[in-house]
Order: sequence, then structure tokens, then C-alpha cells
Amino acid sequence: MTQRGDQLIQARLQKLDSLRELGINPYPTSYEKTHTNSEAKELFEKNENSEKNIDETIKVSLAGRVMAIRQMGKAVFIDIDDSTAKIQLHLKEDILQNDFILLDQLDIG
Repeated sequence: MTQRGDQLIQARLQKLDSLRELGINPYPTSYEKTHTNSEAKELFEKNENSEKNIDETIKVSLAGRVMAIRQMGKAVFIDIDDSTAKIQLHLKEDILQNDFILLDQLDIG
């Protein structure tokens, strides 16, 4: 394997170790997904287009493959793709607070 490939593998193994040290199982045996990506997009678009000015939090649990991670200061954009659609997450440090540092442990794939 190339030196670059070895470095990528080492970085991913370090991320796994970091998650385990935080008490997080990187390979959980179960996860409760509430919506597909296309259902979540439809739900958010419907709420966005609503004539009512609703200040209500919409909660969804999604599953899929992380296709891209872009860090922009105190915000991170993550593209997740499932079999129905690609969705972009916009995660903000001021909302996630202490959990924001966990985003450093994510990787594409």
C-alpha cells in the first residue's frame, strides 16, 4: 500500500480509538431511523413552504453513507446519501455545543 494509503488508514484507526475512549460504540448493533432522506427533505420543504410561521423543531433520525464533510469555521456541512436521496446537514457549533467536537471523528464512506 502507498504511504498516503497507510496514513489514511492510521487516521481512521485513531478516530475509532478516540470514539471508543469517549464511550461511543463506532459500530452499534442497532439504530432507529425515523425517516428516509427523501421523506426528511419533503418534511422540511413542506414546513419551509408553509404559510404559517411555525417556530417548531423538527426532529428526524437518518441513516446513510457520509459522502462529503466540509468544515467552515463554526459550522460543518455533511452530505449523507441513502437509497432514496442525498441530503445536506448544516451543523452549528452554538447548537451542538460540546457535541460539536465529535464531528472531528467522522469520516467519509
